[in-house]
Amino acid sequence: MKFRRLEACSRGFFFLILRLFLRPLPQRDGPEEGFLQRVRRILVLRVDRIGDLVISTPFLNALRRRFPGAEIVCLASSLNVGALENSPDVDQMWVFSWRKAGGIFLRLLRRRFDLTLDLNPSYSLTSGLLTRLSRSPLRVSYACRQDRFFYHLTLDPGPETEHVFQKLERLARVFGMAPLSTRYRVYPSPQDREKALEVLRGLGWLPEEQAVGIHSGNVRKFNNRWPEWKFAATAERLMRELGVSIYWFQGPGEGELLERIFGHLPNPDSCRVIPVLPILTAAAALERMRLLICNSTSLLHVAAAMGTSTLCLSSRYNYCWRPLGPEHGIVLDTTWSSCRAIGVGEVFTVAKRLLQSRKAPLLNPGSRVERCISSPL
Repeated sequence: MKFRRLEACSRGFFFLILRLFLRPLPQRDGPEEGFLQRVRRILVLRVDRIGDLVISTPFLNALRRRFPGAEIVCLASSLNVGALENSPDVDQMWVFSWRKAGGIFLRLLRRRFDLTLDLNPSYSLTSGLLTRLSRSPLRVSYACRQDRFFYHLTLDPGPETEHVFQKLERLARVFGMAPLSTRYRVYPSPQDREKALEVLRGLGWLPEEQAVGIHSGNVRKFNNRWPEWKFAATAERLMRELGVSIYWFQGPGEGELLERIFGHLPNPDSCRVIPVLPILTAAAALERMRLLICNSTSLLHVAAAMGTSTLCLSSRYNYCWRPLGPEHGIVLDTTWSSCRAIGVGEVFTVAKRLLQSRKAPLLNPGSRVERCISSPL
């Protein structure tokens, strides 16, 4: 509580400084007539997490098609920049971190962009400041607190329950972009695929087996992480009843969490553990899986980008981040902010149907166990 009060006070003080030294930007209802034909340089901001950037890749692809001759620069964070390597939809990747903020500030001041798009639908002071520094004649994002200091044009971010895809589609329509694909896009290199195959073969992977990946993740968010014993029970049942092979994925700092899960397994020494890999190498490994079972984590979206079926264990709050399409499933908790009450039987049932058929019918409509439909709406 004290931290939140301190944070609120610091933000209030910062906005007081804004009012003293910065003028609000002129507000607009849309791009001026003829403006889009003059766009030659575009800056796109996504300075948050890996999953957020991966979800934004259909927008970047549509942006490239809308402005084929423009130079597109994506300003990402040090956490997510690797997800866009080899992408044909961006010309340059810039990396922002507060430790080296001065370098990015200078690049923004020296480079003149025609259009700046901040794709974060939530309030972000960092994104707002970077957008202001871009000095573009048109700076666009979603409505937020004090947005008149950062943006010329803002869109309604919509309710919290609205899928992120729909928010991005609303932004795309402002610029006359083609309808967005629901398929995310990442591009592992041949070296990434070769390394992933080497790792998998070292663990005994065979092309003909039913390989299922599991990623517990969310090591810092207790309520967004399914209990360790439930992951173990689900893995044991999948191996026993369906004969699948389980591969355990992990991110930085998640080794201890995996050890706790293995403590609930009857034969922990036989676990196939994939080491921490660069994001695109992990993507290439996920491409070899029939299914990934995980909480709402970055690998959920990376797997979807590689065409691998996913099963997300989610709170109601994270429902708006689920991958879309009939090949993806989700099991929802009844609560808004936690996924911990989801049952092992529920997860096993949906996993079994996803493995048997990518177009299985809706399971118990209206219950906690739901299948994502092909429509994003």
